[in-house]
Amino acid sequence: CLYKGANGTTVATDSSRAIILRDLGLDNSTRFIFFVEDRASREFARLWLNKNDAGLANVSEIIDVGSESSITSICKAVPAPTKDVRLIALYDADSRNRVISAKPKRNKVDHKPTHTKKSGHFSVNGSNTIASCFLPGTLCIEEEFREATATGIKKLSESLGRTSESVEVCLSSLRGKEKHDWLEDLVKILDVQYSTLMHFLFEIWLEHGNNRELSNSSFSELRSFID
Repeated sequence: CLYKGANGTTVATDSSRAIILRDLGLDNSTRFIFFVEDRASREFARLWLNKNDAGLANVSEIIDVGSESSITSICKAVPAPTKDVRLIALYDADSRNRVISAKPKRNKVDHKPTHTKKSGHFSVNGSNTIASCFLPGTLCIEEEFREATATGIKKLSESLGRTSESVEVCLSSLRGKEKHDWLEDLVKILDVQYSTLMHFLFEIWLEHGNNRELSNSSFSELRSFID
């Protein structure tokens, strides 16, 4: 289990695992910890896991760490495989090319972490320690939702119990907004709970274009590293 100690990020020993999980507010049944970029990624990942495998979702915790680079830093900080809890880096889809192109070459002296092309594992001293996978799609979560919502106004309005015209006015007022601000401001302007709006947007996204196919293939990719 990963936690922040006086000497930096540390992986708990088996004997301290239960204590650390408790202190992090995590249930002792937790078997997978996913590290994602931000709040939107966390909510999306939660919905995505539940949609594909509720059993996996029930034994998983999703932690947003603030940025793509923070996920990578965690990957590099893990010193050894954990016995009972699998750690998984779950990047936004738009990170794929950056993460792959930034892949460091193996340093035989320092044993610096590496990972394979596409999804794969960061490794230290030759041992696979943390799977690195990607959420479905091609863009960041906010951009994925903004694109899908442009053609899903009717479904969104029905989910919200509002007229299409009123929802379209709200969306129009947010045109040109920075991607992260767009989602946060949409929550405010529609006056709904963040998690509720995320659920509605996720369902709209899933039916947009070939997103269902992308969702299924990305989940199969994830499964190949955790089974």
